[in-house]
Amino acid sequence: MWNDKKPMLKTLSRIQVLLGVLLLLPPAYFFGRARPELNRVAADTLARGETIARSLQSGAALTESLADTFQNVGLKAGSIADTLAKIPFSDWVVYLGPTAKASRGISEHCQQTAHTLRESAASLGAGRETLRDIPKAIASLSETATVLSIIALLAGAVVILNGIQLMAVAKRLTTGTLILLAGLAAFPVQAENWPCWRGPRGDGSSLETNVPLHWSATNNIAWKTPIPGRGHGSPIVWGDRIFLLTAIEGEQQRCVVCVDRSNGKLVWLRTVAQSPLEPKHKLNNYASSTPATDGNLVYVTFLDKDKMLVAAYDFTGRQQWLVRPGDFFSKHGFCSSPVLFKDKIIVNGDHDGESYIVALDRQTGKTLWKIDRENKTRSYCTPLIRELDGRTQMILSGNKCVASYDPNNGKRHWIIDGPTEQMVASMVYNEKADMLFYTGGFPQYHILGIKPNGTGNVTQTHVAWLTTKGASYVPSPVSIGDYFVIVNEPGMLTCHQAADGNVLWSERVRGTYHASLVTAGGLVYVLSDLGVMTVVKPGPQFQAVATNELDEKCFASPAISNGRLFLRGDQHLFSIGGHPAR
Repeated sequence: MWNDKKPMLKTLSRIQVLLGVLLLLPPAYFFGRARPELNRVAADTLARGETIARSLQSGAALTESLADTFQNVGLKAGSIADTLAKIPFSDWVVYLGPTAKASRGISEHCQQTAHTLRESAASLGAGRETLRDIPKAIASLSETATVLSIIALLAGAVVILNGIQLMAVAKRLTTGTLILLAGLAAFPVQAENWPCWRGPRGDGSSLETNVPLHWSATNNIAWKTPIPGRGHGSPIVWGDRIFLLTAIEGEQQRCVVCVDRSNGKLVWLRTVAQSPLEPKHKLNNYASSTPATDGNLVYVTFLDKDKMLVAAYDFTGRQQWLVRPGDFFSKHGFCSSPVLFKDKIIVNGDHDGESYIVALDRQTGKTLWKIDRENKTRSYCTPLIRELDGRTQMILSGNKCVASYDPNNGKRHWIIDGPTEQMVASMVYNEKADMLFYTGGFPQYHILGIKPNGTGNVTQTHVAWLTTKGASYVPSPVSIGDYFVIVNEPGMLTCHQAADGNVLWSERVRGTYHASLVTAGGLVYVLSDLGVMTVVKPGPQFQAVATNELDEKCFASPAISNGRLFLRGDQHLFSIGGHPAR
């Protein structure tokens, strides 16, 4: 969903390499030409006296040229700093800020040096009476230029190495990590947005390490905000804004809500649709999907009578477009969360009818491609997008199959038949094992480890391992390090070895479960329907790190951003963290 940022990441890497080259040009010129020339001029001055007078004009011209070089480099560095500062991705600016600041500093030093050099050139042209001061001035200038050149060499080398590292990262980068790693080669990760279903990588993982471990209904709660209506969709976070969907059933309204992240105050609420409530499963909700944002627009999905509805709003709550890209019917209701890829918003339309997957233009809602799904069976899985086997793959289960598509055009890469009819949980990928993991469904329950390098029908060739024990239907699993962790509805929490599916441990945790798992700081967060969060450390033995009770029912999956954990309860939105636990 963040693969649209990959061209920008490549561009940023090229900008860094270019900046590094620009930083290397002045010292290369200085050490290769200017410094030997300055030293020669100084030596001649000391040795020949009057002879150097005839070289004054040449020395002045050389110094003026060197001044022009420094000034040009300074101007270019300032231009690059301005360009970096204007990149329209608020979270990138956090990482690019130091680079921009350094570029401006280089610009100022270069232009100051140019000014000094021009003054020296003027002194050189003053005449023979300055001869006895010229050697000292040249030596001082050479020393200053040497220091500046060494600094520029080091800075240029660092920036070029960072750019090369970013290029290498871009080639193998999985889609969900794209949004963060724009500045990771040079700067440590401090915070992440949580922009869509299951976060920045679409797999429930957070790179943050300062996520709270302990809280209660009254302790370590930054704020608690009542949300009008009800919803099972997860909150998403971008900067200082939180977005979530809700249904005000008495008014038959489906709404999008914006909340201030800093204090929990409701910023705005907009009614997206008002129509008769559709049939649904007793555990479902009329606002079960999770919105998505690219930092400019917020994309929401609902069911409007017998049509899928997709709409876009800006951060002030103004609707930008609304479309109904296809029919949708399921006696269990609606729950299709959008994913973002390049210029597209992609939504799964598996239902009890002419099933499809559709890609819409982000800016207009226009259909860019729409593909049929053969088996015409409802499912609720959100696609996972990754760079696997040298190609972009959009993988999802549902519609009596597991399949991979090219999100650029909807063309299918490979398909696995079954293993059952209906699926809800999203898939995850383990980089170490180079394997995708599926769990589901109804009426049979399975867990599959799938090799992602197939073409065509790979049912008989690319299922690396399979088990029917401990599979979940609704909660999506997580992949972390060497492990694959899953909880099913009755509360059986199981840790598998990712490479072969071997069960390391299986423990029952209190309650029933429908929220999906999330990970942060090497830990797995497991949220029950009663709002009890069990935090465990995956590994060869079961290790519970913390158990926290919120005293409110929770069906929505957690969100993590900037050191806070956001939980959507049956009636409230909670911001957890920021206060010491007692």
